Amino acid sequence: MSNPAGAAGVSASHALSPNNSYAFSGASNTAARAWSTTVQPAAVTASVAVDVNSLIPAQLFVNGANLDTATPTYDAVVITRGVQASLVQVINGQTTTLAAVTSSDYVSGKWVDVELTAQGTSLAASIYRTDTKQWLTSTGTWASTPAFAFTVSNATSLAAGVAGIGRAASYYGTINFDNFTAGAVGTVGPAVTVTSDANASTVSGAVTFQAAVTGTAGPVAFLLNGQVQTTSAAPSASWTLNSAQLANGTYTLTVLAGGADGTVGTGTYTFTVANVPPPPTTTAPQQTISANPVSAVSYSLPPAADTLFGPNGPSYLDVHQGQSGDCWLIAALAEVAAQDPQAIRNMFTYDGTTTENGTVVGVYTVRFFNSSNVAEYVTIDTLLPAGGSYYDQPVNGVLWVALAEKAYAVANGLGYVTSGVTNTNSYDALYSGTASWAIQAVTGKPASNDFTDPAKVAAAVQAGGFVVLATDSPPDSHVLANHAYSVVGYDASTGLFELMNPWGGTTSSNLSPQNGQIYGLFTATASFLSANFSVESIGTR
Repeated sequence: MSNPAGAAGVSASHALSPNNSYAFSGASNTAARAWSTTVQPAAVTASVAVDVNSLIPAQLFVNGANLDTATPTYDAVVITRGVQASLVQVINGQTTTLAAVTSSDYVSGKWVDVELTAQGTSLAASIYRTDTKQWLTSTGTWASTPAFAFTVSNATSLAAGVAGIGRAASYYGTINFDNFTAGAVGTVGPAVTVTSDANASTVSGAVTFQAAVTGTAGPVAFLLNGQVQTTSAAPSASWTLNSAQLANGTYTLTVLAGGADGTVGTGTYTFTVANVPPPPTTTAPQQTISANPVSAVSYSLPPAADTLFGPNGPSYLDVHQGQSGDCWLIAALAEVAAQDPQAIRNMFTYDGTTTENGTVVGVYTVRFFNSSNVAEYVTIDTLLPAGGSYYDQPVNGVLWVALAEKAYAVANGLGYVTSGVTNTNSYDALYSGTASWAIQAVTGKPASNDFTDPAKVAAAVQAGGFVVLATDSPPDSHVLANHAYSVVGYDASTGLFELMNPWGGTTSSNLSPQNGQIYGLFTATASFLSANFSVESIGTR
């Protein structure tokens, strides 16, 4: 293997049979790679045994190019002690995390076999525990039957390159690899045929998809618009979708099947969801403001040109917090839109229109998750407090943030979600709270609070998680006290975090007249985070 500048050495003290392994040692700023000098075809499979005994990120990569420069390109599985793993694609030095998973069991001091296959736009990876003879699933559990940890069908197709192993700059210490292999996959993957019981391109209600696979000895994965829904070890598998949980529109189901020779077969089924909207249910009463009854507050429709989402779907740049002190909720909505915009799309179902007091209004059903992660639904209209002073003020005619805020108040009144004042249908009830409540209510995934740790924040963002930071009494006058900020990005090469103030705006030069606090987007160092932010709310994907 090519070993630039002695990046790796052969170790006899910690290895499998025969008694030698590749050992990468160094300080916390040491990043190193070693690779086979043989250029592999673009359709390639590679595997290696990794001793998961360190927090140093271990890498198995394929399709590598420019590896000894600052702008490398490759596909890789990254794994650390725990097990925490991610599937990444690095193009000209820019890293994109395609998927991430954390083991439900803490695994340390064990050898695991990692296998990565790249074939066109499809990437598949498996992680196998040699001590228990189990495979890591995409949900973090361990199965006794073959399973993919990662399956992605919409990656960028990279050119042929080299395959190898490496360590990322993170912690001082040593990581060990053994039994590295790489080679071409077969030219033809298993044949995959996807059908549905609806047997039509337009579906509604519950629909079951079947995948018939021939010539496979590996797992089968179902992906909806690139997101894994379920996996199976059976050569013929099925998955049932409740299409009522999706917004009407066109979707692509992709089924990936692993072959015994490392190939990955692909089958697709494109369908349109066309559920008939149910008759509008009784719309919840309008919220109170400052304890005034609804009759004392003027409500009006947004302009007719306003839409639920912008042309590119939900964006964190859509947020513009109003006078209601619910920065924790608005920042959480911005964070989910930044990391997983499909989760925002999945919240809303358009129910058509109805007439209230002679006015035609839009009606939406909005989904949240209660504290047991069970879906709960509330129905609201598009009437918002007149003047836009209390609710989130729609940016460029985009309504989803304001409607989500209104729906959260309704759900809070019904006891479905949590706020500072429970069981109260009021904007004022949203005045205080923590972002972890809102992240969990929107995504249905666990979220927790901790003292701010920039390393944890960076790891969570790189893993595709949701992170919102909160202040107490920050020493920097540009940062508002008792306020929440979304962490919408992290650049590992510079160590800079990209933060979003839910007050809105797009640049850090857009300073408010109120004490010069930063509006909108700005970047911050790890030391700035430690000094000014007291609490982190982190949610998992």
